[in-house]
Formats: sequence, structure tokens, C-alpha cells
Amino acid sequence: MFDAQNFRFGCSTLMVSGRCQSEQVVWPNKLKNVAQAASAIEAFVREFKTSWIIARLNYKTPLEALEELLHTKEAAD
Repeated sequence: MFDAQNFRFGCSTLMVSGRCQSEQVVWPNKLKNVAQAASAIEAFVREFKTSWIIARLNYKTPLEALEELLHTKEAAD
């Protein structure tokens, strides 16, 4: 079964107002190593999926839109 909580979005999906995750997370923070960068990006993706409301997703969070899509697909099968 598909695990929506672990679904990963690419940078193109994370585009918000012309900014991708590198501009939102990596550039403004002074990260000391790759592990710290990975942790910061993972936290950003988690916040993006659960709390950012996106107009092109009918004013839903990405996770809500994905769950709706999966529910619709299951109902069609």
C-alpha cells in the first residue's frame, strides 16, 4: 500500500512563488555538514506537505490533495 506520509516531492513540486527548497532551506541557513542539510530539508518537506495551502491544489495541502486523489482512485477501482 502507498504510504502518503513518506511520499517525497521533487523540487519542481516545492516551487512556491518562484522559490524551491534550496532557496527556502539551504541558502538562508549556515549548515555545517550534509547531515544537517538533509535534516533541514526533511523538516521543510514535512512542513510543506502538511501545512502549506496551495491554490492550484484547490486550497489544500499537498498531503490532503494526495489523499483525495488516492481515495478517488480507490473508489474508481
